Amino acid sequence: MEREGGLVYIAQPNGVPPTEFALTAFSSNRAVFENPRHDSPQRIVYELSAEGVLSATIGLIKGGRGTRFEFRRER
Repeated sequence: MEREGGLVYIAQPNGVPPTEFALTAFSSNRAVFENPRHDSPQRIVYELSAEGVLSATIGLIKGGRGTRFEFRRER
């Protein structure tokens, strides 16, 4: 979604109130969304590998280790 100042990702897992994450970095194979005011996660990173595997890593902006999820599409 587009907001003042740029793009945002809006997360609303399990019906909780929505949380916005601002796009802070973007390239052809990577997008980083952050919200330092949110308790956890504060950062969501999407990466597309050369093999076509999409991964999402969620975690804190500073410290801690992120949790990584991989999404594979098979034909």
